[in-house]
Amino acid sequence: MPVTTAPDARHQFQIVLMTKSCSVAECRASLDEAIAAPAFIERRTLLVDRREADLVTVDFVDEMVSFMASRHDVLVGARMAIVTGSDASFGMCRMLQLKVEARNPDIAIRPCRSYDEAVAWLSVPAG
Repeated sequence: MPVTTAPDARHQFQIVLMTKSCSVAECRASLDEAIAAPAFIERRTLLVDRREADLVTVDFVDEMVSFMASRHDVLVGARMAIVTGSDASFGMCRMLQLKVEARNPDIAIRPCRSYDEAVAWLSVPAG
């Protein structure tokens, strides 16, 4: 399975792990699962680990922006850290961040270059 979801060990955030190639449909299904999980509902935080995932396209980013807009009511106040494995992936995640936050300013996304950076950002209360 190219996408899995689970709470982190301390239940501070929900983790979405993406490996290799995953379709928009698989990504959407996993994000729906993640935002329905108790760890997300309680803390409003997601860590998306894309270090082993294939590079996404602009069309993929646009599909995910539309998907997140369609889940706006559930994602209000959410924070999502996306860990990337390359400069190109970081750039695509930065594009996602800018597009999502332009349409939904009450959703915070942060591309991160390391897992520790993502955990540190999600561990600090929003505000």
